[in-house]
Amino acid sequence: MKNSSDNKCCGHDQFDSKTHYCNENLTIQLISTQQQRPAPQPICTEPDTRVCGSSYYNTRHFSCCERNKEKSKGCCATGQAADAAPAVYNTHTHVCCDGCLSERRPPIDLSHGSTEQHCCGTGVYWPHTEICCDGHSHQRKENTHCCGVKAYNIKDTRMKCCAGTLYNLTDGHEAQCCGSLLLTPPNVCCSSEDMEVLYAAKTGFGCCDHSYYNATLWSCCAGKLSPVHQPAQHQMIKESRLLSVNNLNEADLCEKMQIGTVQSVSPHSIVFINVLKINGRDATVTALASPHILKTPDRCSSPKLTSGKTYLFNEVDVFTDFNHESISQLLHFITSKCKRPVTTSS
Repeated sequence: MKNSSDNKCCGHDQFDSKTHYCNENLTIQLISTQQQRPAPQPICTEPDTRVCGSSYYNTRHFSCCERNKEKSKGCCATGQAADAAPAVYNTHTHVCCDGCLSERRPPIDLSHGSTEQHCCGTGVYWPHTEICCDGHSHQRKENTHCCGVKAYNIKDTRMKCCAGTLYNLTDGHEAQCCGSLLLTPPNVCCSSEDMEVLYAAKTGFGCCDHSYYNATLWSCCAGKLSPVHQPAQHQMIKESRLLSVNNLNEADLCEKMQIGTVQSVSPHSIVFINVLKINGRDATVTALASPHILKTPDRCSSPKLTSGKTYLFNEVDVFTDFNHESISQLLHFITSKCKRPVTTSS
């Protein structure tokens, strides 16, 4: 509870901001008498005035970062240091991106008719001809998507994106991801809705969500480990893991996927609501009637699921997605990767 309306947080404690302050070590210090003197507040009563720090200025003739604003000048607050002075720049020749000034670049392709540049990190890019990947711009080509800071063609079978890390599969063989790593035999990938972990394969061990357990000491059911009361030499291994949609083969990804929100889970079924059927080949999304019930004959082999979260699923398994930050990104990825090229009849 606040002791007063002027209290603020300092680490786990609170302090009165009128009499104390919080230093960089999260220690509460007393403000000196000189520091407590209130700063004079500007009075903005004239037309077209705005506050700038502890003074005010006329917006018709001045900018906040400089008192002698010239036509076509702007401010770029660099933010490199707390007391750093903002830079004044010519808006016709430069762009301010994330506190850094970049020169405007001529467009690569004028066919789109757009002359407006946008910020990509601390630089600029042309959205029609370039793609911005986590602050890095790349030339936009057909089927180009981001993988971390890099861009790649999602239809190129030699490229594999694993949680923001892009791999070049030089041998041409299909590979699977385990988090940001490539899964290579005989290693094992154990996965939950939060993470994927790579383990060296061991006899008598199995996955229980993202944990790799000794089946002679533990048993696994729906992602939960329980100690075995009578350790056996040949204990049955029951595995439970939430698979990654990134490791689906093209046939399953492009023709049989559904996406929905888990409403409840029972020993023999999962209830999904707000279910959409995704046909990646035709680039269509269809709403299904709610509720949609997925049968789970062996609940212990099903992964741990959280009510209210959204998952992908087919008639057998439930999947999560480690490559995309939103449902719209995932749907766009599936339809872009799976859509058949348009053919014209002669």
